Amino acid sequence: MKLRSRRMILFSVLPLHALDDNVPTDDMNHSMVKLCSPCEKIKDKVFTLVGTFNGIVLMVMVVKDKRLMKGVYDTRMILYNPFTSESKIVRDPYSPCLKPNHTYGFGYGVTLDDLKIVRFRDHDLDVFSLKTNSWSTSKNFIPNANFMNEVGTFLNGFLYWIDYSSDMTILALDVNKMAIWRAPLPPYQGSDSTYTLPRLGTLRGCLCTIKERDNNVFDVWVLEKQGVKKLWSNICSFSIGLEGNYVNKYHPINILDDGRILMVNDSSGQLIIYDTSKHSYKMLNSSRTFQSLRTLRGIEYVESLVSPSDLCCV
Repeated sequence: MKLRSRRMILFSVLPLHALDDNVPTDDMNHSMVKLCSPCEKIKDKVFTLVGTFNGIVLMVMVVKDKRLMKGVYDTRMILYNPFTSESKIVRDPYSPCLKPNHTYGFGYGVTLDDLKIVRFRDHDLDVFSLKTNSWSTSKNFIPNANFMNEVGTFLNGFLYWIDYSSDMTILALDVNKMAIWRAPLPPYQGSDSTYTLPRLGTLRGCLCTIKERDNNVFDVWVLEKQGVKKLWSNICSFSIGLEGNYVNKYHPINILDDGRILMVNDSSGQLIIYDTSKHSYKMLNSSRTFQSLRTLRGIEYVESLVSPSDLCCV
């Protein structure tokens, strides 16, 4: 199955779409795949792709249920296999809720079977352990932070978010110990007037970030270990030299671990992939455009036959 499975990039749009990474990117009409979704039949909803593990995707859906009081929302966490269309809803004792815009993460601790769903709910930290099928909550876990509802980037037992408060730092959570610490972002160059905010990802097994400097010039930084310290290194800077309406309208969707960066034009919905190893980019021709979606997200996904029930007894 691993030899035959496709590597894809899932997009946080409905209907659910994926970019098949095995099809040449210049043949986008065949590489863009429409997938079934476990939430297509539910109206008045928004959803977020949180992360993936062994072919299972964690989706969080917020539903405006008419049976609930006005201003109250039903949040549903769904473990979903896009390849088999099998899904399971994770029970949530904190739903319905008044504030649905929480911040999520999906990762594991020391061992692969220690899989956890993490959620920042105001100042509290909620953790669902798929191993024990149980919730735990730590009150007043973190002081004021502005995550802008982003999902955590998982790497080597840690989940990372950017706190977009005035000092703008990285917040890291040890998934095993449930301990938290902060780290500085790289010393970004250029003015602070650019409208794109920094984005986290992984690149060749290291935490990385990308930030627009000025007028569609982007800097890519990698957090590398040098001795006992971890230091940011600027591995490349690139610009998208397109004229007319394309200037200063691109923003990153997804940083792929192999060094490619998927970006979208906020005006036209045009997708491109920039290759940091070859210092070149390719326009992706597709009949499916993503119009005015500055909040568009993407996650890497590899097909599998794993059932959501194999991860936990939800």
